[in-house]
Amino acid sequence: AQELGTPVTLPTDAEVAACVAAVDLRATACSAPLALLEAGYVQVGMPFPSLPAPPPGGGEPPPPGPGVGAAQAAQGQVLAVYLDSVQERLRQAAVQAGDDPATVLPAAAAVQAAVASGDPWSAASAPALDALRQGYARYGLRFPEPGPAGAGSAVGAASAQAPAAAVTPTAAGSGAADAQLLESYLDLVLRKLERAAVDQGRDPADLKPAPEDVAAAVRSGRVDSAETTRVLMRLRAAYAELGLAFIEPGG
Repeated sequence: AQELGTPVTLPTDAEVAACVAAVDLRATACSAPLALLEAGYVQVGMPFPSLPAPPPGGGEPPPPGPGVGAAQAAQGQVLAVYLDSVQERLRQAAVQAGDDPATVLPAAAAVQAAVASGDPWSAASAPALDALRQGYARYGLRFPEPGPAGAGSAVGAASAQAPAAAVTPTAAGSGAADAQLLESYLDLVLRKLERAAVDQGRDPADLKPAPEDVAAAVRSGRVDSAETTRVLMRLRAAYAELGLAFIEPGG
């Protein structure tokens, strides 16, 4: 990393010592240092040397529980939707400013590592999200964090109509995280629609999906749910009416 001039965050001596003492790479004490090391490898463009960890006492490691791989893949898909949308907005801002988007967008490897983790708050996602935050700050844009939308969010007002438990990045389950990412994506799409409608002298309310439909889509937490499909159909029609290129989820 020093030779490449790339700053990398390494685990502390205490974290490494705790992992070594655990004698099991799957132990909780190893999660944080391994995540930091994997993110560092991504930053410098090197493959992370992972080895299967034998269970205590020897023998073959147990297979993952049913549905674990599918659940992580689904979370990665939703995270990919969010990252695609955030990158598209940054790409457009760079082009409008006469800059090369490649100079502000995160590296493809960093984005792939984030999607593979399926968790926007994981150490593997940090390089991609940090690069996006810096890009948004460069052009004076408000960065849509992958968490509950604030008071100014176009989706936050709609989803707030339904009661929901408080969610934090560390306490959220996969369902809550998926809903937050879908909310961020819809927020971006709705804001673009609102700006274009106002620029063309149209009332955004005549083009947007109903607030209760948006709230139902967010609660579903799935891009392919019936509720989200209904909202996306309405948004595609509105974008076509305004002559805009629609930002497809995952496109």
